[in-house]
Amino acid sequence: MSRNSQQEADADFGPGPTGLYRDPKHARIAGVCAGLADYFGVNRRGLRIALIILSCVGFFGPVLVGYVVLAILLPIFQLNQLVGR
Repeated sequence: MSRNSQQEADADFGPGPTGLYRDPKHARIAGVCAGLADYFGVNRRGLRIALIILSCVGFFGPVLVGYVVLAILLPIFQLNQLVGR
């Protein structure tokens, strides 16, 4: 494996500068929606409303399980992650 491909393999997941993360600074509960909104480049409020609507129309279980899993697995965003890149 060449050095370049190794660096690409070690890069964080996703197109953003830090990949996928939780954002407690803009959090309402755990920061999952704020981190997802930043990652996908959408409005935080819009994403939260979309998840609430999905919960109300019968997807409460999957939304809840997904939110809890992401809250546990996603790293917390730290400003110093951007330093040095």
